[in-house]
Amino acid sequence: MRISMIANLLSLGSFALAASKCKTRSITEKIEVLDPIHFKDLGAERLKVRYGPFLVPGVHDPETMGMKNFEGPLEVPCTDCYITNFHAGLEFQDGSVANADTGMWLHHTLLVDFSEPDVTCDEAPARLFASGNERTVLDISNNGTRNVGVYFSPNANITHTTELMNESALPRAAFLTIDYEFVLASDKSAAASFRAVTPVWIDIAGLCSNAEYNVTLDEPVFDAEIVWESTISGEMLSVMGHLHDGGVRQDVGVNGEVLCEHVARYGESAGFITHVGMYGDEDAEGQEGGHDHGDGSHSHDEGEAGHDHGEEGEPNHDHGEGEGEAGHEHGEEEDGHSDEGHDHGTDGHILHISSMSSCKNLGSIKPGDELSIKAYYNLTQHTPMAGHHGGLEPVMGITMVYVLEDESEESEA
Repeated sequence: MRISMIANLLSLGSFALAASKCKTRSITEKIEVLDPIHFKDLGAERLKVRYGPFLVPGVHDPETMGMKNFEGPLEVPCTDCYITNFHAGLEFQDGSVANADTGMWLHHTLLVDFSEPDVTCDEAPARLFASGNERTVLDISNNGTRNVGVYFSPNANITHTTELMNESALPRAAFLTIDYEFVLASDKSAAASFRAVTPVWIDIAGLCSNAEYNVTLDEPVFDAEIVWESTISGEMLSVMGHLHDGGVRQDVGVNGEVLCEHVARYGESAGFITHVGMYGDEDAEGQEGGHDHGDGSHSHDEGEAGHDHGEEGEPNHDHGEGEGEAGHEHGEEEDGHSDEGHDHGTDGHILHISSMSSCKNLGSIKPGDELSIKAYYNLTQHTPMAGHHGGLEPVMGITMVYVLEDESEESEA
């Protein structure tokens, strides 16, 4: 039985408290030192941490149907530091990218801090960073123009919940990777100039819900909206969104005015393109269809989509194009559902969400303001994910807004 993301978080409360009193088994498998993109003058560091391995059962496993959740304390590269960039990924033992075309999905990963309460849900720990299979780079510093980051305190109790999906008939291991760029608060220059942002989680399924929104083909075109009445004041610096396949876009607004559009783009590179019947029928030797998944490899017959992973390796931290303010032309009709620029089924191929546009510098928010998100789905335009027990998998509509709170409010806290 699948366990929801937020349900996992809430059930992890007692586990995380116990874990903070004892030494837990490390899941940090490898650390790679990378060149920082920003704040080199402040001694910025950048590390790609590989966690795992996580063994995911095959798609015919009667209990999981190839979908498995992993959770627990997470070793982070620093404390008393500001994380200016996050980027999640998934890879196999040999370092090759695991993605839709290899039948191994990063369904989602979420980092929380049990030492801090969440802003929009008192029952949950602070939700800091989340990623779906589209693997959006979270650039909190807005390309190094703002000295801000998510603060990991010396007492931070960082926990992850990660759901992986294996479409192969065989169990396979994968590794979660997180690329962190950070500045240590112990650096006097950083301490004087850096400030912490407050992550604000908004979710169409409910602010304290399981984050899953049930859908059926009886209503293939729909939208879903939720409003949160702000309890904080400050500047909305960075905004990132998450939809599932079938999603067209997600609007973010304040007091009824749309300030940001998260537009879903499909199949921009081979890793996000699959074809009908690609997985699920491999024999024990992994010979069916030319796929060998027994050791985590992912060879394909010549001519199949899914060979070139060059666009999915080193993250690009410069988001000048394709992201920013609302107002770009995206090809939707006025109702927001049509997205005729995307082809989702030519020659039996299925295109999956490969990126979500982000926004920055949305202006200020104050207590009492209504922060809203509205997700638009078109399940005929874009192929949704089928449920393992019939019907459709639930979808999601999540936005995280990173707010630089007013200094007077910070000092009171």
